Amino acid sequence: MKNSVTIPKLEKNDQLLFLDNDAIDKGKVFDSQDKEEFDILFSRVPTEATTDVKVHAEKMETFFSQFQFNDKARMLSVVLHDNLDGEYLFVGHVGVLVPADDGFLFVEKLTFEEPYQAIKFASKEDCYKYLGTKYADYTGDGLAKPFIMDNDKWVKL
Repeated sequence: MKNSVTIPKLEKNDQLLFLDNDAIDKGKVFDSQDKEEFDILFSRVPTEATTDVKVHAEKMETFFSQFQFNDKARMLSVVLHDNLDGEYLFVGHVGVLVPADDGFLFVEKLTFEEPYQAIKFASKEDCYKYLGTKYADYTGDGLAKPFIMDNDKWVKL
C-alpha cells in the first residue's frame, strides 16, 4: 500500500509501535521518511472512557479522514481500545483487500515471524466478518469491543 495512501504531516503518537519499529529497523524495511509515515498512519488516537463503539469509531473516522486512501486496494484495520495509560485507540491488525476474480483477496501478516497470507472471500462483507470474529476477544473490562475500519469508514457489523 506504499503509494496507495497519502500521509499528511501530523504529530505522531508511536508509543505502542515499539515492536513494529524494532522489526522495521532490524529488517531495514523502510527508509526514515517511510518509517515516519508508518508511525503517523498507525499512531494512537485519543478517545473517551466509554465502551460505546460508535464513539470510538467516530474518532477513528475523523483521524483517518486526514489521509487519502486508494479505493481499489483497501486498508482494513482492526481497531482496539486501550486504557493502560490513558484512553486511546490503535490499529491492532491491518491488511489489504483487493478485487479478484469472483470476489476479493485479503492479504495480511499475522506476526513478524510468519509469512504473509492471502485469503479469498466472495464479498467484502465476508472479509469484515472474518476479521470481526477473529479479533472479537481482544477486549477487556471497561474497554470497547474491537471494530473494523475500511479505509476511513467504520464497518458496522
